[in-house]
Amino acid sequence: MNKDCFTFKLVLFLLSVSSLSWAAYPVVRPQRKRPAPDAGRYTICPRDEKQLVWGLGFEIQSDSIASGNNGLPESKTSVPHDLIPSERQRFYEEMLSGFRYCRLAGGLYWRGTDKQGKYLQPRWPEQLHELKEMMDVAGIEGLSLEYWSPAPFWKANRKYYGRDGTENILRCFSKDFANDPVYHGDVDQFLKDYAAACIQDIITLEKSGFEISMWGLSNEPWVDSPYSSCKYSIEDYGRTFKAVAPSIRTHDPKITILADTMWGWPKYIAPVMKEPEYAKYVDALVIHAIGDDSKQVINNFRKTRQNIEQELPLFQNEYEYLQGPASPDRCHNTVQNIMNWFQLAESPTWFWIHALKPFKNAEASGYSLGFWMPVDPDYASSHKVKPASAVKCSRNSDQYQITHLPKELMGLFYVTVDRGAKKSPAPAYTFHVDKKSKVYLAVQDRGSPMIPNGWKKTDLKITWESQYEDSVYVKTFEKGLVTIPAHNGKDPAGFYGVPHAAFVEDISGQTVVLQISDLPKALGGKTGTVEIKKVSSAETLQPGHWTWNKYNWHSVVGFLKYMPWDSRVVDVIEQNFDDDMRILGYKRPDGKLVFVLSNRSFKDYTFKIDTGLKNTMFRGYRYTPDDAGLDFMGTDVGLAKGGHVEVTVPDLAWEFWIQQ
Repeated sequence: MNKDCFTFKLVLFLLSVSSLSWAAYPVVRPQRKRPAPDAGRYTICPRDEKQLVWGLGFEIQSDSIASGNNGLPESKTSVPHDLIPSERQRFYEEMLSGFRYCRLAGGLYWRGTDKQGKYLQPRWPEQLHELKEMMDVAGIEGLSLEYWSPAPFWKANRKYYGRDGTENILRCFSKDFANDPVYHGDVDQFLKDYAAACIQDIITLEKSGFEISMWGLSNEPWVDSPYSSCKYSIEDYGRTFKAVAPSIRTHDPKITILADTMWGWPKYIAPVMKEPEYAKYVDALVIHAIGDDSKQVINNFRKTRQNIEQELPLFQNEYEYLQGPASPDRCHNTVQNIMNWFQLAESPTWFWIHALKPFKNAEASGYSLGFWMPVDPDYASSHKVKPASAVKCSRNSDQYQITHLPKELMGLFYVTVDRGAKKSPAPAYTFHVDKKSKVYLAVQDRGSPMIPNGWKKTDLKITWESQYEDSVYVKTFEKGLVTIPAHNGKDPAGFYGVPHAAFVEDISGQTVVLQISDLPKALGGKTGTVEIKKVSSAETLQPGHWTWNKYNWHSVVGFLKYMPWDSRVVDVIEQNFDDDMRILGYKRPDGKLVFVLSNRSFKDYTFKIDTGLKNTMFRGYRYTPDDAGLDFMGTDVGLAKGGHVEVTVPDLAWEFWIQQ
């Protein structure tokens, strides 16, 4: 390593971070505390090679979980199981091709068992065959098998989940284990048998044709949740690891043994790392820093190196956003998260969480690279497919989105008022029209509201919030006052219907645009024109089909396209380190240099780069949160020539520059 590169690493390690706190990156990015410079200088050191990047990983929801991660349904809502054959093929080829590892959640998304509840097995006969087909067609090399929970036999509460007052821990650590009818308090024998069960789970997968690339004792061992989990103390985790890991190593020395997926830094395995006899069984340190600002990566790296002396590979294997939706700013944060793990934390891999999630699950937007529509009839009936377009119009001035409007009302003027008190009759109101008009009255189907004479009921129906319906009446008014009656119908609980809405059609034959005036301001009166908006592709999905979640997918896809397995990161000197303008340099297996540039500084930024290579050219491909180019290959932004190049990257964009 040359002196400049070493100096930069030392300065970065000691000075570039000031906080060890972690907070999820917001939906909308925060403003900078100081204006960004217009440009910065960077030196790539192609000869100063760092870690090998094995490839990227993802997790697969190969069994069901309730919306919001709130329980384990009996349904088989999962992928690839739910997808029709053509959609499976498209899923494998268009999304998963390029990933090297699939993370399999033992006890959660693979949770069938034998009759005794000792060993994991498929929950339906085709489950592992479906997964193997996925791996083979997509070209995924191996599984990372990690336990969310052991099989129920090994649990104190004899089930996968907790957060219900039961002992959601390993059976041998329960308070009444001395009276256990099988083990009679013999913890060592229990752990020996549990180790054998873990080996049997691996053998089950191997017999189905899977390669086990990685193995982890427990996902997030501090968690007690209403879905699959098993809570450990630090002491109990260490004791269990020391009992099981040697058996994994003996069974297959090629399996990379992971520890411990703790938040921020791996403190659960830290005591074991002080015991050389057992520390040798840890092949990689793994943490969770879910949804963090990309600038926190160096903090995770520093904290780990300060507390664990062995400089083992360090990476995160679950990135998503737990609260709130995907967004353009979060998309770009994910890009820089990947870059920083590789460039600053010297990680050999990086895992997104879910490839696909059911499109209406509460967690889906922040978790998934795409959405699918389950085939389960109960799910499909509760999440009706929307038409290819929807109405941009609220049922009341202050709330409730109209989700279906008859074509006869499209393009008309509307008049609405606020919802008002729910346990009082909805008020009548008036407005004026300056021409002869036909007025359509939207009346919520609640109770038996009195409709004055002169209004004629039609066959039309309006739907809002996907569940409430209006009957539609019509009446012709001359120029002047229009009176909208009160809604005095109520349901058995005493809730009255919402105020009527009016849709106004000009039938005067005049070419001058209709004017509506004298709205009831005290009631929040509002008027406008009904607009048509396109809905997302996810909302039009048919059962067994899937589509992209672009703000998560676009953040990952460039690395799948332009960073082949076993690329090698090289050192980069940054004259002035900045969290919002990032750079990553690596060599592909064919020796070609690639550098990735990213800018979230709220302005254009010019990277002035010494590439370390003379007489060469680089071609650039730009990505943004909304545009990943044809076939997700980015947009060609031309050539940069010579050993010194200057590249201006727009705000909220990132670019891959590949040596030609």
